[in-house]
Amino acid sequence: MLGSEQTILPIFTSAVQNAYMLTRLSMHNKESLESSNALFKAGFVSKMGKGQGLASKDTVHYRLKGEPHFATIDSDTFGIPSELIVAGMSGIKTTIPILVRAMGYPADLVRKFVTRAPVYPFRQLVRDPINAAILSGVDGVPILNALKELGKMRMGTSTAEDALSGGLVVSSNVFSGNERDMQQFIESIATGKNWWKKTMGALDTFALQTDAATRATVYQDGLKKGMSEFRAQLHAAESQNFGRHGLSPSMHMLSTMIPFFSSQVQGWDVLYRALKGKLPFSEQLELKRKLYERGLMLTVGVMAYAAMMQDDEAYKKATPQERYSNFFMPLPGLKEPLKIPIPYEVGLGFVALPQMIIDMAFRDTKARDALKGMGGVLWQSVPGVIPAGIKPILEASYGSTTVGPIESEREKKEDQAEYRFKDTTPEALRIAGSVTGLAGLSAIMLTHLVRGYTGGLGVALLQVFDPLLGASGTGEKASVPLNKQPLIGGLFQSAEGRGFIDAAYDHMERIQQARQTYVNMVERGQRAEAAAFAQRYANELAAAATSGQTFKRLGDLYSMERKIRAHPTMTTAQKDTMLDRIKVEQNRIAVSFEQLTDRTTRP
Repeated sequence: MLGSEQTILPIFTSAVQNAYMLTRLSMHNKESLESSNALFKAGFVSKMGKGQGLASKDTVHYRLKGEPHFATIDSDTFGIPSELIVAGMSGIKTTIPILVRAMGYPADLVRKFVTRAPVYPFRQLVRDPINAAILSGVDGVPILNALKELGKMRMGTSTAEDALSGGLVVSSNVFSGNERDMQQFIESIATGKNWWKKTMGALDTFALQTDAATRATVYQDGLKKGMSEFRAQLHAAESQNFGRHGLSPSMHMLSTMIPFFSSQVQGWDVLYRALKGKLPFSEQLELKRKLYERGLMLTVGVMAYAAMMQDDEAYKKATPQERYSNFFMPLPGLKEPLKIPIPYEVGLGFVALPQMIIDMAFRDTKARDALKGMGGVLWQSVPGVIPAGIKPILEASYGSTTVGPIESEREKKEDQAEYRFKDTTPEALRIAGSVTGLAGLSAIMLTHLVRGYTGGLGVALLQVFDPLLGASGTGEKASVPLNKQPLIGGLFQSAEGRGFIDAAYDHMERIQQARQTYVNMVERGQRAEAAAFAQRYANELAAAATSGQTFKRLGDLYSMERKIRAHPTMTTAQKDTMLDRIKVEQNRIAVSFEQLTDRTTRP
């Protein structure tokens, strides 16, 4: 009213900030009120009423019709230190720095693209129910139970969804509950929704329901086993609570900057507490006993599966990490098998490790390759520490990710940056790469940056425009296998995997490193050390010539593949036939090289 020199904020910015602040405070007060009443009914509150109550760490404060009220938690009854409950209900008293907020935008972007991808609901409906059956003791057929509940949610007849939503139990990777989500909601109400926002809203709702479906089965299972409404909701919430951030401001900031950081931390926390028997109602539901029994059953089943798959071509050609991260399910009439992901955390010990043991026992996978694949699976489950805003750029500057180089040495040797791309690179990025390549930024690197900020969905959306931007002079294109199709490619495993070829290249790299090390020792005059090294690495040094020949033959086949794909007069059928022959020859050469070098003996 009096005026000021200070610039006022835009209406949407100020409205969002005020609405978010008021909503957050009112929801916090509502949560404290409802939780205190529920804890009192469950027998966990020793005293509650009007006023400030006792000045102790066990007391929760809230307001009812503007008047102060309190509730004192009984830590002996609850079995959890009461001060942790009170602190959790009080919230995190921290201010997020501007830089952290800014770094949170790329994390939100990645999260939204990942959860809106078609593969996300499928993976959640496989991983979460199996986790719930093992860690939360849910009875019945895990995946089928979740699918039934999801069907009810889609039809609007799920009583469990209403109960969990009313109890603030539904948590998800879809919404983080921050100010940006509030802004999105307010703008949608104020301006209405166009077709794009309606589509994105429908995808968000579906992803949210797939996350909630498993919690609904946990909740209903608890009710069937005689638990009260509150205890069943608490049991469902603690099965995988995406909303937990702890009391540490630094952890809260990491959750802001790193997508899915909180869910990964919670996954390991739930597994740890389940193994220690410290989950809520663990003794009542016999969760620790069920974990070991069901985990053992899963292990036996996985070992039988791995033994049966030893003769499957797609399984043998897959990399160890692909095998240990997924189950392969052949489908009638399709060349590429369906990829069914293993559950997080639980899958490491009960799925990936048994498969690795069986693969090594059948001598189809070397210990080095198996351990490398197992390490890749383990790394996928470790919470990241690099903010999403800078991670793709850092990886591009170093030319490598945690799973390997972005561009292989062969690709960098054979083509200049402006002509460097893969057959799966979107045409839009090929065109852009022909320009940015002049500065050393190839289309392969551009694809990595797009994937880093938008997940696989961003690349898939660009691939949709490939028919309109098809490269001239290449004639008909070769057929695209299911595992490389836009949007759905992540659901299928390549029938012509790179397991044999990658293993051969890794072996060749070790051979060449050994040879170069020996040469360097000799040149430095370290004859005694060179003789000892030659004795220790006699196999690698004996295979040096074969390694060079194999590298050249595989490189020639790769060049031939590129020429066939770009051939202007060959038909699709002709290209498919020639490319299939090349794939067969590449795998034959790789397998022959491994067998030959394995037979190499010391002189």
